[in-house]
Amino acid sequence: MRKNGVNVIVGGGIAKFSPVEGEDGIASVLQLQSGRIIPKAEMTILFIGAGPDTAIAIDAGIKTTPMGMLSSTINFVLQCLTSSGRLETL
Repeated sequence: MRKNGVNVIVGGGIAKFSPVEGEDGIASVLQLQSGRIIPKAEMTILFIGAGPDTAIAIDAGIKTTPMGMLSSTINFVLQCLTSSGRLETL
C-alpha cells in the first residue's frame, strides 16, 4: 500500500485537522495526539471503535487477555447465552 501512497496509522488518535490549499486542491494537515504531523492528507478514513468495560470481570478474577478482553472461553459462553438465560450451542 505504501508504494501506492497509502499510509496506514494504527492506534494514532487525531488531535487536529488543518485544511491547506495547494495546486492539487484542498488537503488536510493532520496533527496526531502523539504530536506527529502528517502533511497533506488528501483523504482520511477513521475507524473508531469502543472496547468493552471489563473492570467488573477483572475485579471478579475472571481471566482476561493481555489487552484486557475476556478470554475466548468466557466470551464464547456469553455469546451462547440466550435472553432467557439458558445456554444454547451454536
